[in-house]
Amino acid sequence: MTNLTEQDINSFLLKAKEYNLQGKHLETENLLKPIIEDDSSRKFPRLRAQALIMFASVVSLNGKSSEALPFAEEAEQICMSLEREEAGNLLPKAWNVIGNCHRLLAHFEKALALFSDAIIECREKGYKEELEFNLGESAIVYMEIGDYAKALDFYQQAMDVAIEIGHKRGISRWVNGIGIVHQNLGEHEKALEYFQKSLAMDEESGIQTYRATMLGNIGAVYHGLENHPKALEYSLEALALDEEVNNRFGIARHNGNIGQIYIHLGEYKTAMEHLQRALALDTELENKWNLCVWTGLIGSIYASNDSELYNPALAEDYFFRTLAMSVPAGNKTMLLETHRALSDLYKEQERWKECAEEFVKFYNVEKEIRSEEALNQTRILENRRRVEEADRDRQLKLARLQEHERLLTRMLPPTIAQRMVGGEEPIADYFENVSILFSDIKGFTTITADMPAFIIVQFLGAVFGEFDRIVRKYGCEKIKTIGDGYMAIAGAPEQCADHAERIVSAAFEMMESIKIPEGLEEYFPDKSKLGVRIGLHSGAVVAGVVGSERFMYDVYSDAVNIASRMESHGEVDRIHVSEDFAHHLQSRYETSNNTTHEIHFIPRGEIEIKGKGTMKTYFLERPDGNG
Repeated sequence: MTNLTEQDINSFLLKAKEYNLQGKHLETENLLKPIIEDDSSRKFPRLRAQALIMFASVVSLNGKSSEALPFAEEAEQICMSLEREEAGNLLPKAWNVIGNCHRLLAHFEKALALFSDAIIECREKGYKEELEFNLGESAIVYMEIGDYAKALDFYQQAMDVAIEIGHKRGISRWVNGIGIVHQNLGEHEKALEYFQKSLAMDEESGIQTYRATMLGNIGAVYHGLENHPKALEYSLEALALDEEVNNRFGIARHNGNIGQIYIHLGEYKTAMEHLQRALALDTELENKWNLCVWTGLIGSIYASNDSELYNPALAEDYFFRTLAMSVPAGNKTMLLETHRALSDLYKEQERWKECAEEFVKFYNVEKEIRSEEALNQTRILENRRRVEEADRDRQLKLARLQEHERLLTRMLPPTIAQRMVGGEEPIADYFENVSILFSDIKGFTTITADMPAFIIVQFLGAVFGEFDRIVRKYGCEKIKTIGDGYMAIAGAPEQCADHAERIVSAAFEMMESIKIPEGLEEYFPDKSKLGVRIGLHSGAVVAGVVGSERFMYDVYSDAVNIASRMESHGEVDRIHVSEDFAHHLQSRYETSNNTTHEIHFIPRGEIEIKGKGTMKTYFLERPDGNG
């Protein structure tokens, strides 16, 4: 095509705009290409700039943002060469498209700078429609980088402008955006409310891609609410709609979401098929954000030990790929989830040092994206027209924070509570050598079978209260109780060289102290005698605070498992220890020239320990027979 007239170009632009509004992006691209490639269009610079802006926009939407960028930048150059009045609203439109290209390429700082320039220009010149779009696109960037407070602020500004100019599709789009923010914050019911409002608006437009987007969003909310059949129903309908018009962005997104739903349904092979489709398509589309998500989900399938595709090596590989993609894409959510997934994978493989490292990285990222200030600001912005309610909300949070700090000092070891109150996160430490104690009350199930529930609680409270006193007396730390089981540790969180001696002293006194609590004698059979089994082991552990609402200081490692096995394979009223513990304790006595300890190491011989094979173990005894 040569020698395009002004009328020809206007005709093409009119038809292209119609296609674009219908979501037919490939058709729009093909219609505009002759104008872009024909030099005769340069005789009409403003019309060429219009064509370049629309062309770059649809090329970017078709997944070729890097290819679209030069066309948008040419449009910007044309606009800058024109008189400001002649260029009119085309310059902020060009900046909007360039900014969107950078957003899709994960160049978030460049995108925000361009949108900011466009917003200033639009406010100065009174270009309301372009102002709305640049405010809304700024909101999308802030949402993608995890700044939900600013995202809500910009969405609200965009919606205010859309309402002012009567732009129904814009109102629907920004209502949808606010829903996505609430979805990302885990407020699924509120997100569903916004998405359903947006869907009702989009049904009036009759544009298939808009409807598909909203159906997909509603499916994602039902997935968050763990209503997987409903999530699948909406997501499959959305996929079918986008496949009809070949909306590749939508097809990729829906396949990925469907794959995620099938993971939760335990249908891993079907999940993998959909995720691989999403991964292949988003690779072509250069959708870096979603590539992180699909890659991480594929890793999670390989990491699931109940999956027929279980493969820890492949899981680790895909998780590393996800981390490598997430940093340049600015996808902090995937950074968070992937560090946690790697920590869990290493824990399962008993790779304790790597487990601890990933544990630390997980909490560092969590601190950045889930800070209390961001959540508070988000809720304040959402309710800014309801000032009194927002103030009550802030006061409630302050009270909860104060109560939280008070409870921390009762729930955690003192030094750990101080570190948390001081703002240190995460709390995760590696200890090369500690001593671990497990105990269990003899015949607890039989003894308490006919007891009233409140008596059982009183009984355990009395026994464990005495154990707590003993543990504190010898400078050890209680970790937790499970039923009638009691776990303690020496050497963490306060390190000490004599952890083995401390735990042994505590163990002997615990055996001496076990008795029927005063006032409860009538609930025990005649001549009942309480006894306790105790197991000890020394080794390395990872220790830290786990949980986001109910904090708990806990320890993990193979050493913990062995200590538990020493207790379960032991005998009542005896202290059963591993060979490692016995050697360590003997070495400590020799090093410190302790010749008065009176502890005898009674070989038990080699026994079969569940999950560990054959192990040499010992009983500890004293001359008074205790143990």
